[in-house]
Amino acid sequence: AVSDQILIDGILYNILAIASDTSLTVDQLYRGAGFSGVSYVTASFLKNITIENLTIQNSSGKTPLGMIELKYVDSAIINNVVVDNFSSGSTGDGIHLLRCVKSIVSNSEISRCIGNGIELDSGQSSVVDNCFVHNNDSDASGNAGILLNNSLNLGTKNIIRQSSIAHNGHVGINIASGKNIIHGNFVYRNKNTGLLLQAGECLITGNIIEQNGSYGIDLSTALSDFN
Repeated sequence: AVSDQILIDGILYNILAIASDTSLTVDQLYRGAGFSGVSYVTASFLKNITIENLTIQNSSGKTPLGMIELKYVDSAIINNVVVDNFSSGSTGDGIHLLRCVKSIVSNSEISRCIGNGIELDSGQSSVVDNCFVHNNDSDASGNAGILLNNSLNLGTKNIIRQSSIAHNGHVGINIASGKNIIHGNFVYRNKNTGLLLQAGECLITGNIIEQNGSYGIDLSTALSDFN
């Protein structure tokens, strides 16, 4: 519908007009974007989804990405949730938000998942607040307590704040892309690095990062103009 958003090559556009099922007029939210002349997969965003006051434990179900999995949601709220012992899915994540925007995961505990505890995947402007993320990547396969992955290139930031990330099988927090803020967290006793900045740009302030197996903060591949 007109005024909805459309995702093309990982970039959000506003729909200005609809001429037919295959012809749209769109406005680029990110002015540096260009069309590549290939076919596109499009999706409509759901809005205002809330999941709260819920416990999910001891699951080996067939969900593709996570025990709690949301796709294409604007303004999701996941609050006061316990996710514990997830051992299936293609990623095995506890909470996986795919292409979600302006969403928040708060006051929740995520533990003993074979993948990442929380993954924000290809989204933007989302927040992880006051969560306890521990003992994930239980088979030590290179995942993280929290993974920020393939953020949409809209100049906005994902935020991890006031959370404890501990005893994960590889990395505490893994920043794989995007502009992000990591503030006021306690990151400790993860098997490898406490905070890994692989790509993207990140503001890191007011955290306690200690007793991790390798580096506290690994910035070896980070950009330097947003630190």
